[in-house]
Amino acid sequence: MVTPDLTALLSLLQKLTGLHKDLLEVVRAERQALADADLKTLQDCVFKKEALIETIRISESRRTQLVEKIGLDRKSTRLNSSHGYISYAVFCLKKK
Repeated sequence: MVTPDLTALLSLLQKLTGLHKDLLEVVRAERQALADADLKTLQDCVFKKEALIETIRISESRRTQLVEKIGLDRKSTRLNSSHGYISYAVFCLKKK
């Protein structure tokens, strides 16, 4: 049965996937700016990265709350990044 909490969790996982992809792009740009000694771009990347990390931290906290409320196994809602990049969110309805 699909509940509002379950729908919220799925939406949150999709948001987290996008945030992690954005973070990866910022880190790539940051590395290039460092290699090019482009201090302005490097500073912009650092600010963007810090903002993304804070947003991810808040979203992860919300995800944990939803998982506990719904009663799902925490491992079933983690992002899969086993290949060096995040390609999708794992979403299983595995009960504790």
